[in-house]
Amino acid sequence: MKKTLLGLFVLLICCFVSACRVKQTYDFLNATDEISEISIVAISFDENDEVMQTEIRKIDDISAFLDDFKAVSCYIYFGDPTGVVSEGKEDTVIKITYQNGEYELINWNGQAEDSLEKDFNFYAGFSVFDEEQFEALITKYTLN
Repeated sequence: MKKTLLGLFVLLICCFVSACRVKQTYDFLNATDEISEISIVAISFDENDEVMQTEIRKIDDISAFLDDFKAVSCYIYFGDPTGVVSEGKEDTVIKITYQNGEYELINWNGQAEDSLEKDFNFYAGFSVFDEEQFEALITKYTLN
């Protein structure tokens, strides 16, 4: 009995000490061949805490962008999903729009989506990206 309890205790310690994320590929809202537009947008909040979107740059070569995007290290985060930004802040994110009108906003630490099946969801994903790689991707496509 003591060995079993000790084994469970060691297992629990390993779970708590280990990282809370696992490497994965990003799961898009829809199939990538249904993407109609990708853009870099600045998002912020208005006085009613509604998300405001301002397009910074539209991406011309969707295929090349997706190749670069898929090269950014992505992890699944075990815990509560986070939004695209903390309230009150402005941030630069990727907006992917699909042929059916749905879209998703992607930041290094969270996602938001607006789909036909449900209303706008600010806390829509469990994916996080390597922050430096993600910011380099944003910089590459906003400066070119």
